[in-house]
Amino acid sequence: MPLAKAGQLIVTYKGECPSGAVDGAIAKVKETIAYERKNSPVLYASSPGVWAGGKVGAVDVHESKEAMDKAFAWQAADATWSANYDEIAASCGVTVADFEVSIFEAR
Repeated sequence: MPLAKAGQLIVTYKGECPSGAVDGAIAKVKETIAYERKNSPVLYASSPGVWAGGKVGAVDVHESKEAMDKAFAWQAADATWSANYDEIAASCGVTVADFEVSIFEAR
């Protein structure tokens, strides 16, 4: 079974995080995902996790580029979502700008 069907987009978020801060950061990522599910006008799947090498982050699956763009616009405009992202980064001793965000389009 494919992870995503053609036209869907997978967005990955990866940020450096000291090993002692990983559990707290992941707990905050989970809170942020729960907030998204309750408040975002665009439904998308999201899973938190730890990348090989200790980076923390999440993987999101969006139905289309348009849906992803709407989700990104909502995230940028939502003060609580932005504050949560800032808190996740700060708990790891980095900033949001230090997170690597990559977009993969399924074909």
